[in-house]
Amino acid sequence: MGRTDMSVGTRCYHSDVRGQDAILQFASEVAKMVVEGSVRVETGGPVPVKEKTGVSGLLSACQDGQLNIVQEFLKQGVPVDSADEDGVTPLIDAAENGHTAVVKLLLDSGASTDLVNDVGWTALMVGAEEGHVDVVKLLVENGASVDFQTPDGYTALHFACELGFLDVVKVLVEFGASIDLSDEEGDTPLIMAAEDGHTSVMAVLLDKGASMDKEDPEVRTALHVACLQGQVEAVKLLVDHGASMNVVDDDGDTPLIFAAQYGFSEVVEVLLKHNAPIDVVNQAMWSPLMRAAEWGHPAVVEMLVENGAAIDMQRPNGATALNIACEHGHLEVVVTLVNHGASLELADADGYTPLITAAQLGHFSIVQFLVNRGADMNAQLPSGSTALLTAVWYKRLEVVRILLDNGADINLCGDFQSWPPLNVAYFSGYSEFVQLIFERVPPEKALTFAELVFAVKTKKETPPAPRKAESVDQKHRNGDTALRIACERGDLKAVGRMLDRPNNDINFGDDKNWTPLLSACEYGNTEVVALLLAKGARINAASADGTTALQMASEFEHPDTVKLLLENGARVDLADEEGYTPLILAAENGYTDVMEMLLARGASIDSQRVEDGATALRIVCADGRLDVVKFLLKHGAFIDFVDNKNYTPLRSAAWNGNTAVVQFLVDQGASVDLTKNDDWTPLMSASEYGHADIVAVLVNNGASVNKQVAGGLTALHVACTNGQVEVAQLLLDQGAAIDVVDGESNSALICAAENGNTDVVKLLVERGASTSLANKLGWTALKSAKEKGHEEVIAVLQKRSKWTSVQMRLVGMFRRRVGS
Repeated sequence: MGRTDMSVGTRCYHSDVRGQDAILQFASEVAKMVVEGSVRVETGGPVPVKEKTGVSGLLSACQDGQLNIVQEFLKQGVPVDSADEDGVTPLIDAAENGHTAVVKLLLDSGASTDLVNDVGWTALMVGAEEGHVDVVKLLVENGASVDFQTPDGYTALHFACELGFLDVVKVLVEFGASIDLSDEEGDTPLIMAAEDGHTSVMAVLLDKGASMDKEDPEVRTALHVACLQGQVEAVKLLVDHGASMNVVDDDGDTPLIFAAQYGFSEVVEVLLKHNAPIDVVNQAMWSPLMRAAEWGHPAVVEMLVENGAAIDMQRPNGATALNIACEHGHLEVVVTLVNHGASLELADADGYTPLITAAQLGHFSIVQFLVNRGADMNAQLPSGSTALLTAVWYKRLEVVRILLDNGADINLCGDFQSWPPLNVAYFSGYSEFVQLIFERVPPEKALTFAELVFAVKTKKETPPAPRKAESVDQKHRNGDTALRIACERGDLKAVGRMLDRPNNDINFGDDKNWTPLLSACEYGNTEVVALLLAKGARINAASADGTTALQMASEFEHPDTVKLLLENGARVDLADEEGYTPLILAAENGYTDVMEMLLARGASIDSQRVEDGATALRIVCADGRLDVVKFLLKHGAFIDFVDNKNYTPLRSAAWNGNTAVVQFLVDQGASVDLTKNDDWTPLMSASEYGHADIVAVLVNNGASVNKQVAGGLTALHVACTNGQVEVAQLLLDQGAAIDVVDGESNSALICAAENGNTDVVKLLVERGASTSLANKLGWTALKSAKEKGHEEVIAVLQKRSKWTSVQMRLVGMFRRRVGS
């Protein structure tokens, strides 16, 4: 089609069709063609007023920049300062959208410049935040307060500086904006500009005398913030203007410490050229060099040491930059430090040299480098342990190879029972280590290799007698004992021999109070458990975190051990510090045979863990263990128990997508809408993760699709926020209210638009969702999409907005011309 003669169209419709529906239908069809570009509309008369009337009509016209329509509304007497339910005035709408001519008309009509919306923003603020310099200039020329502050202390200048709108900043400063005014978090316009590297804006502020010494609540200046973000040009500008580099924040960090920690080498270079203090430490005694070593920035490390940083400075725990780099596995940093003369043997307060540190943590490349550079492989901790012993104990095979290949002393003893490395390797059961070390042991000092391999595999040989050991409970670094290890491995004969020795303590635990009995129960070594109990092991003794023997046996499904413990008086409901009882642990792992025994002994079926108050039923519903769910309900578990996080078993199953469990719970009478403290329903939890099958089960069994909980959310809000288009469609098909708003006045469409969920936006628009609704920030769906930069959503909504606008104009024209 080409140009359309609307009078012909009018005559046709006037003679052939009557009624409101026909007019709307024709207007819709023509509007669609206009949007698609296949037809142009020429009205030949004044622009008609939109169908909206009064305040809403004026606001819509101001938002869209329709000057003639705004004039028409004002002529009709609509108050120029009228506002919607969110406090948005015509002037705020026009300013936010950059409609300068409309802003001027409103001001000339007496609009108040400093009225605020519900969040405390004025027209000047929204204009500045959007970068509309002509609007900003017009407003301040007409008396808008340049220093008006939002409830959180923002001014128009804060908005412009944060977003880098240079021309807006110039106008505001020219009209007297206070350049050092802080918001409630202590941020000045200069700090905001520095954080995002808006140097042109910073230059304007500095030229007008902005203070570089103002601090935020963390006592950070603009220079701190610029260094923290790596804004090198901003840093240059600040130091060129004389910013102090000695300032410290509330943790004692200087700008140089920040730059070094985050690896901003260019920033570090600028600061050093301006004589930043290089060895100043923060309150935790970290220097710039230590931070760079910790985070693995070799270029920064090199720059610092070349500029004189104290390379062997120690923290209160004795750690140097080299020790720190070894701990974190940063080889390049280690190489850089050693090449610049860092001490290879300087140990920390616990006696750890860089080599022992790297050996313990398995950083074999660092170990090889340190050995090549002459590090002492036989240096010992106060306990006597060497790098080799440490590597053996921590199963660092590559490290052990390197140390042995380079001649580490295999006869030095320490830590674990004061044994040499071979004994430690043998007794710990590491056959690879045994072979490596055995090959280097003189024949007269060791068992035969065949004996050792046989002992490791069968775990039946008694280890060589420990030197200097006073009892069976001689400990290594972690407080472990030979007895506990033997119990873990189920070595009944070794356990019996050790228990027959004098001065033993059968209930002695390691540093975490992990006893021999706990280890035997964890691995299901029932014969060892029986022996320990016969020798006086405390059956209900707990580890540091509250773990008991019965919990261990239940968690790892050792029914014979569970039976033995119960017969010997183990308390059935003892829980650990997180509230896990034996029953919960068995249920979580699906061990119904163990659960049967525990319930027969009176275990509480609805006991709760500490963190969230969840019962065994709630936990297994989350895990989708249908067989355990059936077992628990058969034995009387409460189906509608609500835990401390407001989860029912049904909501947990729905949230995790366990359809079969959901169906079974519903069939057993679980309440589909049950919630506590106005929290989410099972339907909402299913909607969040797109479990359409579960949504269908719930709504088919009576779940309310329009139930609103705290914050005004519905299931549709949740689905649209998370982009679950299939669920959203299902909910709409089941009668979900499409334009209901939450407590912040967000509709489902606004939620979908803000989160960039294009397919959901298309669905909602097609289903007739209102595009003009705005939340308490004054944001419509289109505005929300623009703020978040969701281009596809913007395109969909703009097309819809254009279609709606054309449709409304055509309807107005037809009504006037046909007299409807």
